[in-house]
Amino acid sequence: MCSIITDSCYIYSHAEHVSAQGDVLADRSVQYKYLNPNLVGVVTESADPTRPLVTVYLVDSVSGAIVYHTSHKNALGPVHMTHSENWIVVRMRYIISSHFYFFV
Repeated sequence: MCSIITDSCYIYSHAEHVSAQGDVLADRSVQYKYLNPNLVGVVTESADPTRPLVTVYLVDSVSGAIVYHTSHKNALGPVHMTHSENWIVVRMRYIISSHFYFFV
């Protein structure tokens, strides 16, 4: 059973300017960025205190499809998240070391 941490939901800012649509590779081909203005980041935290688990979901808010998800064992909130262009940064605390860690 999980509970959604509502204060960690992040919605892409439509006012944000994208610097480049893609990156030019060494062979002169272009690798385009995955830009989705409808992407929403949602974090869930396990309700079981004996098995702490934080799961991060990236969801397309139009279709409802889960674009990406990852789980982190032995992690607790508070979880902070930010999203820009084609990357997302998540900050959470691990129980074992009692330090905060960043994930990209």
